[in-house]
Amino acid sequence: MYEQAAPPLRRITRRPRPHDRRSRLPIFHRLAEKTWLVYQREAQRVARSVVLKLKTADFRTLTRTVTPAVPPASAGELAALASALRHRVPAVRYRLVGVGLGGFVDRAAYRAQRDLFGTG
Repeated sequence: MYEQAAPPLRRITRRPRPHDRRSRLPIFHRLAEKTWLVYQREAQRVARSVVLKLKTADFRTLTRTVTPAVPPASAGELAALASALRHRVPAVRYRLVGVGLGGFVDRAAYRAQRDLFGTG
């Protein structure tokens, strides 16, 4: 039987006025905290990837993802990873910014693999 892929966790903010790269840092921290609070309820799954999603003023969507060797362990780590992803996108104005988690795996399977390979 096939397992259905779990939907990613995301928190998105919309601003009435587009903002640029310089003003995004506080937004990353706020979105990371909101996403992390929802993620804390995930008892059975571990998020492996951090996702940054941006929508430009002309409604193009840019998505950047990173899968670190060790999953983020706090809202601060999530914000730092999302903030680092911002350097991988063009310096244009954005109307929507989203920070999310994805690449979910079963917590027990993740621990078994981590113990087997001695990572994390």
